Amino acid sequence: MRAAVIEEKLDDAARKIAVLNQQFRDLKRLYNAAVENDKFALYCSYHMQMRLLLEVKPMYYQYACIEAEELHRVQTEIEKAQARPTACSYSPGCGVFD
Repeated sequence: MRAAVIEEKLDDAARKIAVLNQQFRDLKRLYNAAVENDKFALYCSYHMQMRLLLEVKPMYYQYACIEAEELHRVQTEIEKAQARPTACSYSPGCGVFD
C-alpha cells in the first residue's frame, strides 16, 4: 500500500519533469524567434520564464530522487518481511522456540 503511494508520487514527479522540459523547449524556440526579430520585450520575458523553469526543475528532480530512495527502502523492508519464516502453531522446529 505504502509502496503504491510512493510510486504514484514518483510518477507524478516524472510527468511534471517531462512537462517542464517541453515548456522549456517551447520557450527556447519562442526566445530564439524573438531574438532574430529584435523583439526586446519578448525575448526578455521568455528569458525570465526559461530561468524560472531552470530553477524549478531541479527541485522536482530532487523530490523524485527522495521518493525513489524511499520506494527502494520500503521495497527492501517488504522483501525482508516476506523472507522471514512464519510461526506454524508452535510446533517444534518452527522457529518460535529455537
